[in-house]
Amino acid sequence: MTEKSRQKIFIGVLILATIYGVYNFWPSDQESGKPATAELSPAAVSKAPAEKSNAGLIDVEAMEALAWGDDPFQTESSAKDIVTPRIEKKPLWNLSGIVYNPSRPMAIINKKTVSVGDIVNKATVRSIENKAVILEYQGVRLTLTVNKG
Repeated sequence: MTEKSRQKIFIGVLILATIYGVYNFWPSDQESGKPATAELSPAAVSKAPAEKSNAGLIDVEAMEALAWGDDPFQTESSAKDIVTPRIEKKPLWNLSGIVYNPSRPMAIINKKTVSVGDIVNKATVRSIENKAVILEYQGVRLTLTVNKG
């Protein structure tokens, strides 16, 4: 592409951009605050509504009264429909280590030394093996293993 053809393309784009800007950004009569040239007839004025309807408008005073974090777009009926599920908090067991001796195995669960038959957070220690401890909680058997780290 030669320098001459680049200049022609640049000038063409510049002219198009100027025309676009004048057409879209030049204020029209209604935007500049001048009254419209068309006049209303008395019949058209009498058909105009006497009061504007407030349907669809947001009540700012009511929205300011909401507590911080409340959703201003949530209607009262949808707020009543929301049900927060109750999550039962299960006790946690953290196995820190196992001291395995076939005659008397021991484990450290939740920073407490336990042996077979002891109760930790409502769970009974059923067995202690080389690398795992088996607990029974509400009829369910749980296997705890020592994590590296």
